[in-house]
Amino acid sequence: TGLGSGELQVINVSVPASPTRTGVYNAPGAFTPIAGFGTTLLAGQGNTLYVISVATPAAPTVLGTLAIGGAVNDIAVNSTGSVAYLATQVSAKEFEAINLSDLAAPALLGSVDIPSATFMNGVCYNEVLDEAVGATPSDAGELMTFIPQ
Repeated sequence: TGLGSGELQVINVSVPASPTRTGVYNAPGAFTPIAGFGTTLLAGQGNTLYVISVATPAAPTVLGTLAIGGAVNDIAVNSTGSVAYLATQVSAKEFEAINLSDLAAPALLGSVDIPSATFMNGVCYNEVLDEAVGATPSDAGELMTFIPQ
């Protein structure tokens, strides 16, 4: 939608053949990307990660934010919702792990510099192997696997 007119739309899909809009959050700009777990959404907007509650779908509420320092290109969340993995445009921190134990105060856990890339395009989390996989535009490392220690 237009700036300031409902950038986050909550859609009820309990009846897939008849989805309905149940809530709207007016943000100061467009959210891209978004990921969710339980009743919580993570949304990237420019250089900021937003943590948003949709526990009351008609009234989404921002719980916390974290300045990233560069654009958030993609978000993945581990199976417990305790850590988010970001693909970013932050030089020397293209991959970031974010602590979500306090949703009101998300915090950087760690990051990885991808020397052959200036940004990461995407990231996904593999619950079975407990690893994140990131994609870069660089010929030197298009796909990279990150395993927690």
